[in-house]
Amino acid sequence: MAFGTAWQASSGTRRVVVAVEQGHPSTNVWDKGGASRAPHCGYFRHQAEYAVWATNGRVPRKESGGHAGVKFSPSPRDKKHVAQKPLEVMEWLLEINTGLVVDPFVGSGTAILAADKLGRPCYAAEMSPAIAAVCLERLAGVGKRPRVRE
Repeated sequence: MAFGTAWQASSGTRRVVVAVEQGHPSTNVWDKGGASRAPHCGYFRHQAEYAVWATNGRVPRKESGGHAGVKFSPSPRDKKHVAQKPLEVMEWLLEINTGLVVDPFVGSGTAILAADKLGRPCYAAEMSPAIAAVCLERLAGVGKRPRVRE
Protein backbone atom coordinates (compact mmCIF):
# COMPACT_ATOMS: atom_id res chain seq x y z
CA MET A 1 0.00 0.00 0.00
CA ALA A 2 1.18 3.52 -0.72
CA PHE A 3 -0.35 6.67 0.65
CA GLY A 4 0.17 10.40 1.09
CA THR A 5 -1.49 12.80 3.50
CA ALA A 6 -2.22 16.52 3.90
CA TRP A 7 -0.58 18.62 1.18
CA GLN A 8 0.82 15.42 -0.30
CA ALA A 9 -2.71 14.39 -1.28
CA SER A 10 -2.68 16.59 -4.37
CA SER A 11 -3.74 15.25 -7.75
CA GLY A 12 -0.06 14.75 -8.63
CA THR A 13 0.53 12.62 -5.55
CA ARG A 14 -2.67 10.73 -6.28
CA ARG A 15 -1.26 9.80 -9.71
CA VAL A 16 2.07 8.73 -8.17
CA VAL A 17 0.40 6.64 -5.45
CA VAL A 18 -1.71 4.84 -8.05
CA ALA A 19 1.27 4.34 -10.38
CA VAL A 20 3.42 2.88 -7.59
CA GLU A 21 0.81 0.36 -6.57
CA GLN A 22 -0.89 0.05 -9.99
CA GLY A 23 -4.13 -0.16 -8.12
CA HIS A 24 -7.30 1.71 -7.55
CA PRO A 25 -7.10 4.88 -5.43
CA SER A 26 -9.19 5.75 -2.43
CA THR A 27 -9.31 8.71 -0.06
CA ASN A 28 -9.90 8.69 3.68
CA VAL A 29 -10.58 11.80 5.76
CA TRP A 30 -9.23 12.82 9.17
CA ASP A 31 -11.72 15.21 10.79
CA LYS A 32 -9.79 17.34 13.30
CA GLY A 33 -12.99 18.76 14.77
CA GLY A 34 -12.74 21.89 16.89
CA ALA A 35 -8.96 21.59 17.22
CA SER A 36 -8.44 23.10 13.80
CA ARG A 37 -7.20 26.64 13.31
CA ALA A 38 -9.79 29.33 13.94
CA PRO A 39 -11.74 30.27 10.83
CA HIS A 40 -11.04 33.58 9.15
CA CYS A 41 -13.89 35.54 7.69
CA GLY A 42 -14.50 34.35 4.13
CA TYR A 43 -12.24 31.25 4.34
CA PHE A 44 -12.82 27.56 5.01
CA ARG A 45 -11.62 26.15 8.33
CA HIS A 46 -8.62 23.81 8.27
CA GLN A 47 -10.76 21.07 9.75
CA ALA A 48 -9.81 18.02 7.70
CA GLU A 49 -6.84 16.30 6.09
CA TYR A 50 -7.06 13.72 3.36
CA ALA A 51 -5.10 10.50 2.95
CA VAL A 52 -4.85 9.18 -0.59
CA TRP A 53 -3.94 5.53 -0.83
CA ALA A 54 -3.91 2.67 -3.31
CA THR A 55 -3.19 -1.03 -3.18
CA ASN A 56 -2.66 -3.67 -5.81
CA GLY A 57 -3.91 -6.34 -3.41
CA ARG A 58 -7.12 -6.86 -1.55
CA VAL A 59 -8.01 -4.76 1.45
CA PRO A 60 -8.55 -7.16 4.38
CA ARG A 61 -12.16 -7.41 5.51
CA LYS A 62 -13.00 -6.31 9.02
CA GLU A 63 -15.18 -8.62 11.07
CA SER A 64 -16.93 -5.64 12.68
CA GLY A 65 -18.06 -4.13 9.36
CA GLY A 66 -16.37 -2.01 6.75
CA HIS A 67 -13.47 0.37 7.10
CA ALA A 68 -14.65 3.84 8.07
CA GLY A 69 -13.96 6.53 5.49
CA VAL A 70 -13.76 9.31 8.09
CA LYS A 71 -11.89 9.30 11.40
CA PHE A 72 -12.64 11.91 14.06
CA SER A 73 -9.71 12.72 16.32
CA PRO A 74 -8.63 16.08 17.72
CA SER A 75 -5.28 17.39 16.53
CA PRO A 76 -2.47 16.74 19.05
CA ARG A 77 -1.86 19.65 21.40
CA ASP A 78 1.76 18.72 22.16
CA LYS A 79 2.95 18.61 18.55
CA LYS A 80 6.60 17.96 17.73
CA HIS A 81 6.00 18.86 14.05
CA VAL A 82 3.58 21.22 12.32
CA ALA A 83 1.87 18.41 10.37
CA GLN A 84 1.91 15.78 13.14
CA LYS A 85 -0.97 13.30 13.10
CA PRO A 86 -2.41 11.64 16.21
CA LEU A 87 -1.12 8.11 16.70
CA GLU A 88 -4.66 6.70 16.53
CA VAL A 89 -5.21 8.32 13.10
CA MET A 90 -2.02 6.80 11.69
CA GLU A 91 -2.93 3.39 13.14
CA TRP A 92 -6.37 3.70 11.51
CA LEU A 93 -4.73 4.41 8.14
CA LEU A 94 -2.22 1.57 8.48
CA GLU A 95 -4.94 -0.95 9.38
CA ILE A 96 -6.36 -0.61 5.85
CA ASN A 97 -3.68 -3.00 4.61
CA THR A 98 -1.14 -5.37 6.10
CA GLY A 99 2.05 -4.80 4.10
CA LEU A 100 5.24 -2.84 4.45
CA VAL A 101 4.89 0.80 5.60
CA VAL A 102 6.88 3.40 3.66
CA ASP A 103 6.75 7.02 4.81
CA PRO A 104 8.79 9.34 2.57
CA PHE A 105 7.87 12.40 4.69
CA VAL A 106 8.43 11.05 8.21
CA GLY A 107 8.11 14.36 10.08
CA SER A 108 7.75 13.58 13.78
CA GLY A 109 7.70 9.79 13.31
CA THR A 110 4.03 9.00 13.93
CA ALA A 111 3.98 6.42 11.09
CA ILE A 112 7.02 4.67 12.62
CA LEU A 113 5.32 4.49 16.04
CA ALA A 114 2.03 3.24 14.55
CA ALA A 115 3.77 0.61 12.42
CA ASP A 116 5.75 -0.58 15.45
CA LYS A 117 2.58 -0.81 17.55
CA LEU A 118 0.90 -2.87 14.80
CA GLY A 119 3.99 -5.11 14.39
CA ARG A 120 4.69 -3.88 10.86
CA PRO A 121 8.03 -3.10 9.21
CA CYS A 122 8.50 0.57 8.35
CA TYR A 123 10.95 2.45 6.17
CA ALA A 124 10.95 6.22 6.54
CA ALA A 125 12.85 9.17 5.12
CA GLU A 126 13.17 12.84 5.99
CA MET A 127 14.99 15.40 3.89
CA SER A 128 15.40 18.04 6.61
CA PRO A 129 18.12 17.25 9.19
CA ALA A 130 16.33 19.46 11.75
CA ILE A 131 13.03 17.59 11.38
CA ALA A 132 14.86 14.23 11.36
CA ALA A 133 16.39 15.23 14.70
CA VAL A 134 12.90 15.96 16.09
CA CYS A 135 11.75 12.51 14.93
CA LEU A 136 14.75 10.74 16.47
CA GLU A 137 14.27 12.62 19.75
CA ARG A 138 10.59 11.64 19.87
CA LEU A 139 11.41 7.99 19.15
CA ALA A 140 14.18 7.97 21.78
CA GLY A 141 11.64 9.33 24.28
CA VAL A 142 9.65 6.10 23.95
CA GLY A 143 12.70 3.81 23.91
CA LYS A 144 12.95 3.31 20.13
CA ARG A 145 16.33 3.37 18.39
CA PRO A 146 15.79 3.12 14.61
CA ARG A 147 18.65 2.39 12.24
CA VAL A 148 19.66 5.62 10.54
CA ARG A 149 21.34 6.05 7.15
CA GLU A 150 22.52 9.43 6.02
